[in-house]
Amino acid sequence: MTDEKKGWQPDDMLRMVCNPVYAGIPPYDAIVEEGQWVKAGVKAIKEVGARRFLTTLLVELRASMEGATPPAPKSPLDQALDDALGPKDA
Repeated sequence: MTDEKKGWQPDDMLRMVCNPVYAGIPPYDAIVEEGQWVKAGVKAIKEVGARRFLTTLLVELRASMEGATPPAPKSPLDQALDDALGPKDA
């Protein structure tokens, strides 16, 4: 990570560019448009190579997902109630 004496390092930037969470991976909202994330990824692949980019992407995605719980799927009963009455949140 960053060191106060060194500032941002190239690996810090690579980890940010490789992290798909920034483009929106549930349960996280996107903070970068998907197209921008893809363009940055293509540029990073040209600079560091596909193997390093993909390895870093997996490391960052796994770290981002640690402890995250995906939304529970709706039960058939909940779905039927939503279909008949509308969603609870509406």
